[in-house]
Amino acid sequence: MEIPLSVTETAGVARHEPVTFGLPIPQGALGDMDAIVLFDGKKSIPTQSRALVRWPDRSVKWLLVSGRVELTSD
Repeated sequence: MEIPLSVTETAGVARHEPVTFGLPIPQGALGDMDAIVLFDGKKSIPTQSRALVRWPDRSVKWLLVSGRVELTSD
């Protein structure tokens, strides 16, 4: 499953910023937390992720993801 996320820089300052977000996941779609990858363009970036709630089948129901993204001043 791929879920697009867009972070837009609005102050005109290039920088690296932390992002944290939660995602609802359909039952059975995510069982292995090692499958989580956050991309900044085509480059994968280090993340921390945690299952906040699990479905009865133990797959992830709510996922919390944190990482740092590079923002450009464009």
